[in-house]
Amino acid sequence: VDLPRPEVKLVVDESLGAGVRARLQRRLVAWSRDLVDRLLQPLRAPVADKLSSDARGLVYQLEQGLGTIHREAAHEQLRRLRGRDRGLLESMGVRPGARFIWLPQLQRPEAVRERALLCSAALGPGVRLPIPRPGAVSLVVDAQIDPGAYTALGYPAFGPRALRTDIAERALALLAELAAAGPFAAPAQLASLTGVRRDELPALLEALGYRRASEQDEAELWVEDRPPRETRRGR
Repeated sequence: VDLPRPEVKLVVDESLGAGVRARLQRRLVAWSRDLVDRLLQPLRAPVADKLSSDARGLVYQLEQGLGTIHREAAHEQLRRLRGRDRGLLESMGVRPGARFIWLPQLQRPEAVRERALLCSAALGPGVRLPIPRPGAVSLVVDAQIDPGAYTALGYPAFGPRALRTDIAERALALLAELAAAGPFAAPAQLASLTGVRRDELPALLEALGYRRASEQDEAELWVEDRPPRETRRGR
């Protein structure tokens, strides 16, 4: 699915003349292109012309992901980036994290709304990705929706929750710090950070790559189990 180039199909009353339908189709195509150009403008700034081929490849992946991609997907490009490229990408607003590469400015409410519209168009008729309320740090995951759509929205899915990219990075950093000191209790800070209830923490911790230290441990301590398992079906 080519998210930055949505397929536009006009569904109208057949009583409209062919000329009218053609004009409406052209306007819809122009509107969709304007929406994408506006959304991805930070990645298409003039400074992008100064990037190396590897950096341009990274920018292309970010365009395809509407501003959020898994870091591992760009491992080779990142490995070959020079200092100049890193500075230029930073000036464009690109932020590399431990698990994701994203643009914080594309997490603003209007940008998220536009990303939701483009993702919903790609999902097909009858399937709609929810538009997060302004400032939402997480969403309840709909199992019927391709998890890749949540990443393109800027809310990668971890089990039952989709976490806003910056929140996912902060949550992973918090847990890594706790785990480095040994088994730890589910932190209340994680619940407040991610906007989940305390009783939802076990499922989220498992999705973030942690397991109970012992099934017989009444204190319910946690240890690192594996890399965080965001679902990666589809894109």
